Amino acid sequence: MISLVEKIILQHTEAGINSPISNSLIADINYRIREARSKHDQGEKYRKLMEAAFHDRDIHLGISRREDKLRSIVHEIVSLLDAYYDEQPEELKKWGVRV
Repeated sequence: MISLVEKIILQHTEAGINSPISNSLIADINYRIREARSKHDQGEKYRKLMEAAFHDRDIHLGISRREDKLRSIVHEIVSLLDAYYDEQPEELKKWGVRV
């Protein structure tokens, strides 16, 4: 929603007097979207801090759930591709799998 409204405001500005949207309506949504964008950016900042803190926590605990989960998923994909291309092992190279 934020990105859409920002694009509308930009398009209105570029269209100038030819814009079909009234200046008062743009002024209203511009005020609202500035506040929304500010809170969104603040939330993103705190989300990133939270993720970094959880990552550090996991390092101190000696676990890395993301890497283990990713490794597990990649292993599953490679196994599926290996079975699928059983008769054509050269096709695995296209997927980045070393034969």
